Amino acid sequence: MSSQPAIDFLLRQLDDAWRGLQDWLDGLSEAEFQWRPVENVWHLEQRNGRWTIPYSWIPPDPAPLPTIAWHMAHLATSKLLVVEHAFGERKKRLENLAVPHTAAEMAEYLAGCHSAFLKAVASLTDDDLPLIRYTDWGEQRTTAQIVGSAILHDVEHGAQITTLRAMYRHLRHSGLRYPPAPGDATEWR
Repeated sequence: MSSQPAIDFLLRQLDDAWRGLQDWLDGLSEAEFQWRPVENVWHLEQRNGRWTIPYSWIPPDPAPLPTIAWHMAHLATSKLLVVEHAFGERKKRLENLAVPHTAAEMAEYLAGCHSAFLKAVASLTDDDLPLIRYTDWGEQRTTAQIVGSAILHDVEHGAQITTLRAMYRHLRHSGLRYPPAPGDATEWR
């Protein structure tokens, strides 16, 4: 029996969420990664000579639809920022992070950010879980809350990626491409 049952449980949950995410990303094409299903999207964008993602705690109305590329970059940068703020020096900020802009590079970047997060969680003991740590937005939460939220975050964004991939495939195979104009009840072309 483990002497750290709570950490072991969180590590199993983290592994389950990560494996699910990897299944959802398996075979991701560059076209899916770059796909913009509507005009109003959050996608990768180039700013000051580097690729980054738009983000706002209070999204505009109507809120942009995040693309697969955005979800992957958001997952990666969130993991990186959790490690930086909960376990590190608390210096990095989303607006200063550069992200890859291709599917293959983003998958590798996401895996690297996950590995750093996994290493931080694996270094914890059950006694560390009630300790207060910082989030990248400045709030203080227990270590257990931060780790638990990160696990749910993987599941949430993985499910959204899966939904977008299913939409992409269905639209592609049906010949439908873009949503119709408002009030147009005909087909998508």
